[in-house]
Amino acid sequence: MNNRRKLLIALGASALPASLAALAPITPAVVARNRTLVIFNTNVNARTADGKTSEQCADYYAANRGYGENYHKLGVDFGGRSYKMQYSDLVGDYTTLRCAKSSPESTRYTGQLVSTAVKNIVADFGLEMIFVESLVPNMSYFGNPPDGRYFSTLAKPTRMPYGRIGYPGCTFADIVRMVGDANWAETKDNTLKLHVVGGTDYLAGGDRAHMTRANALFATRINASWLGAFDQDGAYAAGELKGFRVDYNAFNSGTLVPKLNAFGMLWSRNPNTAGYTPALVSNNSSWTPQRGAWAWNWCSGSYYVGYSTLHRGGCCAILNEMEPNSNGIPSTDYVASALMAGKTMAEACSGSAEMVVPNASVYGVPDYAPYAIRSTRAPPA
Repeated sequence: MNNRRKLLIALGASALPASLAALAPITPAVVARNRTLVIFNTNVNARTADGKTSEQCADYYAANRGYGENYHKLGVDFGGRSYKMQYSDLVGDYTTLRCAKSSPESTRYTGQLVSTAVKNIVADFGLEMIFVESLVPNMSYFGNPPDGRYFSTLAKPTRMPYGRIGYPGCTFADIVRMVGDANWAETKDNTLKLHVVGGTDYLAGGDRAHMTRANALFATRINASWLGAFDQDGAYAAGELKGFRVDYNAFNSGTLVPKLNAFGMLWSRNPNTAGYTPALVSNNSSWTPQRGAWAWNWCSGSYYVGYSTLHRGGCCAILNEMEPNSNGIPSTDYVASALMAGKTMAEACSGSAEMVVPNASVYGVPDYAPYAIRSTRAPPA
């Protein structure tokens, strides 16, 4: 069975047109927030620039995202280093680390190897998502970033939704801002805000066919006046895309006029940059994130756009911090279908059948569900 067939079965449809037609503009069942495990760094030197510990950041996030007073968490001493964009030389052997603190407190977790503690707490409480706090070092361990699949694969053989609270190097104030923006945005009808989806051609899950389907999926809920598409791959000129045309060359070079004030952005080309930091991404001059904005650039340089989106006011981004294999990040049409069905960003990132190598993760507010508000429109009979 090929990946496309698996995707359609997962969507509950035997063909793409049926899956498009079946998407209802109402809130579906989503992962319960109180079934989320948060892993934080207990090292005394692991603090944000504004002085908060990893546990304080985790506690704030959980309290303000509705996890309840006694949410599920594990504390591990990952060391205290400079927490910026990080790579594989920052942490030693994860298999030797032990859980230093847990909630609820239990010898099934505290004192156990991390692998055992994670497996036990997920099984004991039927947990469904795993997030790490911003001060947990970001690196690849056996091909699995700890803000990605590594911890989720410790828990069960099936892939669990995962993500990172905030981003490496963020402050506590950044987390407060992102959480507040996500909470606010989840009370709004964000289908009435500017989006640009599709119109670019890269490869695998970000090629022209996938991007065209992603555009069609967004068009099921977003009016054409609020939906744009790039003109890079020829699909717009061929009449394959919904919405208005956006000049990709002008966008990518930072010269687009008028500048976009966007809520959701999804495309698939490596961005033009003037250096190796997100601040130097040229397209920053072509768009501004709205409050509650999210972005995902399906490419090996997705961290440029992801970080710059969060730095400039967005609250969620899918990104990777290392070169993926061609199908190492989720397919764009799957992410589009999940978001339009009201799923969280973490669920959208983790669920694609084409995501073989788990290099992509969700930063910011990973349980953000930007399209899950109760619709004012009646559900279909």
